[in-house]
Amino acid sequence: MATVRIDRQDPLDARWGDELARVLAAQGRPPGWSERLLDDLCERLKGRYGAYLRASGEDGALLGAALLLSRREAGESEARPWLAALWVHPEVRGRGLGRKLAQSAERYAREHGGGEMVATAPPEDDATLYMLERWGFSRERVALSKSL
Repeated sequence: MATVRIDRQDPLDARWGDELARVLAAQGRPPGWSERLLDDLCERLKGRYGAYLRASGEDGALLGAALLLSRREAGESEARPWLAALWVHPEVRGRGLGRKLAQSAERYAREHGGGEMVATAPPEDDATLYMLERWGFSRERVALSKSL
């Protein structure tokens, strides 16, 4: 893989907001998921862990992205850094870019006082769960949901 640059961008900047929406939509989530996340994004970015990390090639083309947000679960006194989205362009998958993006998110979270980072994945997404576990994440709880 040629030289890759990972930079923190302001997702509320119009230049990156549309790109972030496309990245979230490309994750294959249920309809409306990326729109709901974008609506929630503005509020969560105010937390100390909010960051949009963009990986680009020498020509500036988007190769991957990570979205780090603040997340507080019920019963927790403080928010934790949450790796809310991670996407790598299909043409460069399998070359370690996802890991580099996750490591950049970890570094950012640590620099802003994070002691641990949370990541979530659909329970049927074995490949993502396996990848996150290889990167040092461990399963800590199971959440259930029901459509209303």
